[in-house]
Amino acid sequence: MKFLIVNGFTATASHQKIFHQFKQQIFKITQAQKEVADIDFDFIELDRHNLEEYLYEPETSHIKPEKGQKFDTLDIVFIIASPNTRPWNPNMRNIISLIRMCIKTKKLLFMTSFGAQALAYLCASNISTHINITNGNGEGSKLVDFPKYTLQALKNSHDDYFLDTTTGDLYTYNKVTDEWIPKCNIGIHHRRDAMEYQSIGKYIVKSPAYKPKQTMLSNQTEMTCIIKKPFLHYWLFTDVNIEFQIKQTNTWDIHTITFTNPEKRFQSLAENNLRGPLILQCDNIIAILFELDYKYKDQINLLSNFIENSIKIIRYSNIYNTISITNEKQYFPPKGLENIELIFNQDKIKKSQHLQEVMMKNQHKEYVREYRKLVNKAILDSEKERDKILHVGFSVKKNRLPEVVEQNNIQQKTLKASQRKSFLAKKEKFYLNFESLKFNLDTNQSYKNPSASRKHLKLLTEPKGVTFQMNQEPEDTGLIQTHRVLSQGEIRKQLHPSLNHEFLISQKIWIPGFLKQNKSKIYLSQPNSGRQTFQQLFD
Repeated sequence: MKFLIVNGFTATASHQKIFHQFKQQIFKITQAQKEVADIDFDFIELDRHNLEEYLYEPETSHIKPEKGQKFDTLDIVFIIASPNTRPWNPNMRNIISLIRMCIKTKKLLFMTSFGAQALAYLCASNISTHINITNGNGEGSKLVDFPKYTLQALKNSHDDYFLDTTTGDLYTYNKVTDEWIPKCNIGIHHRRDAMEYQSIGKYIVKSPAYKPKQTMLSNQTEMTCIIKKPFLHYWLFTDVNIEFQIKQTNTWDIHTITFTNPEKRFQSLAENNLRGPLILQCDNIIAILFELDYKYKDQINLLSNFIENSIKIIRYSNIYNTISITNEKQYFPPKGLENIELIFNQDKIKKSQHLQEVMMKNQHKEYVREYRKLVNKAILDSEKERDKILHVGFSVKKNRLPEVVEQNNIQQKTLKASQRKSFLAKKEKFYLNFESLKFNLDTNQSYKNPSASRKHLKLLTEPKGVTFQMNQEPEDTGLIQTHRVLSQGEIRKQLHPSLNHEFLISQKIWIPGFLKQNKSKIYLSQPNSGRQTFQQLFD
């Protein structure tokens, strides 16, 4: 048998010690099994950066079929990683690809804290590619803090999302309508954000159940893991107490959600009264949301029971490990005639695939949508009947799996972004303000003409801003001649329109601030009637 043990920790001494203990415990359990006396075990140890030789995922960059065939030779996979590393972390992409491959092929897989978060993330979101969380430095943020990252949202591509840590919803940013649109739910949430007062997180956090007797815990990292009643006699909990102590240091918890893909669903086997699901199962995958403490026998028995049951499956099952990752037809759900028979109650009548396609094309779109809903409902009902188990006493009924929906996000409303102006609009407004400052420096008519005054303006940069000042160079005579000099009577008429005409008769010229100009230039530009008055003023 070939076992693959994956180390997802960073390269530190403490993490290396944790991985070494996990590996030694697997060696010890496999040698203690009674049915493995004639079996040779091959243990392969790899870290998160050396998994490429076993990865085949055409949706990503792993496209070599020979690596997928090498993955098919594996019998059991073990993954251990840090509990405070998120599944969308770029450093964990190889491990996420490996988990996706195990889900497709129903490979035997055992994972600790990080693996439970990754399993909930993959099953809930149904995302087949790697994504990036761009808000909150890759950790997400609260929904009310989204407007702070509007500039970052404008740079997002189709694989970049915003994450609401309170509900676990993924959002995409629509650049046309300036809205954050909910995409899906990832199945995990930040514990502190969800437990805040008057937050929508109160619908995410598990409601505490009353218990008259509760054991006192030594610190906040310790808690009680409680096996659900329908699974008390499950093979995983052989020689395991109903309640046992664990240590949990992760800051993100798993919440119960609905799924969008019926082929990717997990069920909770054990939970905590406040923290929610702690042990998950998805087909042949077991994931626990805590690190194994080898001082407690109950936690060692979880790993021992998994290895013992896995060896039995490998030895006595003719179906296991027959699904190849390189053949998509083997792990995709069937689209044959059995689904049609479930709907139309035709137990013995079979139709060809050609007739089915012709029938689907001839029907209206609304009818086709309703038809598919009926097919999915019939499949789910048949699976529920198949999954029924019988127990004694109080555990007669088994909890049903969550229903499958089209969209499982918790928030259904879009979030409107703050008013945003496009770059072109800002650019146009800047140029308009620039021209207005440029042409309205003086109240005289000449400087309102851009063709005559543009070359006489000089831009001076000052420490406190930008100002416009007149150039001190001598001006042309043509510029002075464009001004009409007002007489004293005309000025009086503008200031006092009600004055009689006898008080307005005066030919004295009023000079509006041009005394600094060259005397000869102004003398030549004035009419003959005003030369004497102008010369008297200068004298």
